[in-house]
Amino acid sequence: MEEIKKLMDEEIISQINGLKALKAGSQEQTAAVKNLTALYESRINEEKVRLDAEDKKEKREMDRDQHRADEALKRDQAAEEKAARERDIQLKEAELDDRKTDRLFRAGIAMLELGVPLVCYGHWFRKGLKFEETGSITSSMMRNLINKFKTKK
Repeated sequence: MEEIKKLMDEEIISQINGLKALKAGSQEQTAAVKNLTALYESRINEEKVRLDAEDKKEKREMDRDQHRADEALKRDQAAEEKAARERDIQLKEAELDDRKTDRLFRAGIAMLELGVPLVCYGHWFRKGLKFEETGSITSSMMRNLINKFKTKK
């Protein structure tokens, strides 16, 4: 390609130099000018084709680079979305674990609220019955304890 360009440039220069030897206004000069013009237009067209080819090549490379960048961006976004979903899942699992722990803790507290008084009442009731072995409840402690067992309206 470069060799053809060089040969065309040399031919154009030689024809320009050859115009000096021709008589001004003669048919030979007119024909030589037409040939030179055609040759120069061919040279210009060849340069346009070369530039267009380079532009298209650069555009294809830019499009390919842009496509690669877009694909990389999509992969990065997908990875970020996946990481965000995993974080959300971990947060929800942690929240569920916290709720489960809270529920178990509340159930334990409720059992203690019920169980501790019952154990204490049972203990003191046995002690009181042991103390009141006669069968009649005479002490104020036992009367108060029995009153606590009665349901209230």
